[in-house]
Amino acid sequence: TKLPEHGDIDWRYQDMDRAKYDSHELIDFRKDMRSGFVADELFRDMYAMSRCDMIVGQFTSNIDRIVLEMIMARRGHYVPFISLDAPWCSQGDQFTYEGKSYTC
Repeated sequence: TKLPEHGDIDWRYQDMDRAKYDSHELIDFRKDMRSGFVADELFRDMYAMSRCDMIVGQFTSNIDRIVLEMIMARRGHYVPFISLDAPWCSQGDQFTYEGKSYTC
């Protein structure tokens, strides 16, 4: 779908009800998220994201990290990316974000 206010950018998305994801509860602990249907939506989103030329995402999310790797594997080189919440670091490095320590 092309959005006129964004010029020639070709926006593609899944036409689905995402209201079920509007929750402050971690998705890992929600029993209603344990279904093949939810997994299918996730994999479709990841595939669609991997077809992009760059990514803007939350790099405390393993999904966005995996998608970045998928894009780079498809393209065969590093691609532009922006992390909205925490720095990206190489394997084994650690960083602190909002007082919490993370290991990459």
